[in-house]
Amino acid sequence: MSDYDYDDEYEDEQHEEVRHIEDLEPVVLSRGKLIRLAEKSPDKFDDLVRKCFVRILTKTDKATFHSIYRILGVVDTEVDNRSERTLECIASEPITEDEFYGWVNNAREKEEIIPTISWVKHRAAEIRSALYGSTSNRKSKGRDDDIEEGEIGPSRKKSKK
Repeated sequence: MSDYDYDDEYEDEQHEEVRHIEDLEPVVLSRGKLIRLAEKSPDKFDDLVRKCFVRILTKTDKATFHSIYRILGVVDTEVDNRSERTLECIASEPITEDEFYGWVNNAREKEEIIPTISWVKHRAAEIRSALYGSTSNRKSKGRDDDIEEGEIGPSRKKSKK
C-alpha cells in the first residue's frame, strides 16, 4: 500500500482496475486542461485534479524521458512567473503505451493502489462538467478537449500485456 489515503471509491473491489492506456487517459491531465481547470473552476481545482495524473518531462545528464505521476494535491503559491516554468514540464501530448505499462508495473511493485475504471469515469465526468458545464453534449473519451488545442493523438488499440 502507498502512504496516501484514498477514498473508498478507489478501493472498491467490485470495480475493475485500469488495465489499458484507454482506461487511464481520461484522468491524465494535459498542461492545457490544467490551465483551463484553474481558470474555470479555481475554487474546485484542488478537488478536481487530486488523484488524477500528469505526464512529466524529466531531464537528466544522460536521458530525457516522460513519466506518469499522480497529483497528490495543489499548493497555492505567490503569483510569479515560476508557475509558467513549472507547467512547462507537464506534457500536452497523450501518454504512450510504454509509459502506461511502466507506470502500472511500478505501481504494482510498490503495492500502490491502481484507480478503478468506475473512479476514472466518475472523475472524468466531474472534469468535463467543470470545463464545459453540461456533459450531455461531450464525448466520454476523456481527452476531447485536446482536439481544441490541435493535439490529436494517435489511435490506439487495446493491447494484451
